[in-house]
Amino acid sequence: HLAANTVPLPSSSDHILRLGILYGANAAGKSNLIRALRYLQHLATGGPPGPASGGAPFAFSATPAPDTELDLTFLSGGSVLRYGLIANASRIEEEWLIEIHNGKEKVIFERVTASDGIATVTGKDLAASGPKVEILSRIAPRPQKTFLGLLLDSLDPREVSGPIRLALDWFSHQLVIIALDDSWLGKASRIATDDALRQFMDSLLRDNSTGIAHLD
Repeated sequence: HLAANTVPLPSSSDHILRLGILYGANAAGKSNLIRALRYLQHLATGGPPGPASGGAPFAFSATPAPDTELDLTFLSGGSVLRYGLIANASRIEEEWLIEIHNGKEKVIFERVTASDGIATVTGKDLAASGPKVEILSRIAPRPQKTFLGLLLDSLDPREVSGPIRLALDWFSHQLVIIALDDSWLGKASRIATDDALRQFMDSLLRDNSTGIAHLD
């Protein structure tokens, strides 16, 4: 079932799985990886940084928790994208979105924070993402808001195009994280209202010989 369960990587003969299952020994880092993915999704969709970004310093140390750097490469709309940021408990220090094509990286936007706390967003082709995107890039983002989060809060998705639109869609609709101890109530309601997700779950259940043909 290669075609049904995998997605081809652009400019490559390789395929990646539509669904990833993480398993391993106790204390191998599974829960930390899940927390990191959820935290990155939280920030990318407009959530504020918090204590989770810096971790907990040693109880007898006067040194503050260090900044946390998160960097993720993913596939959305047939494009390979890389999104990352550096954050602490009080603000987003850096943020970037990169498009990868034929092994070459193209910076879509980059956000840096100066020593005075003022953030700037730059990118050569921001205008190609939409005129309103370019205007918002010239407005200093709030310290606790990612640039992606600002776009989600301020614009209709139809007003954004290109790699930024693909990144927004991936974090908002495509990335679904389910941990072993999660409640399925919220996931079930999403399956009921998201046709694409329901079709994917139908296919997954059929292809794995569960005896379930479709979800109603």
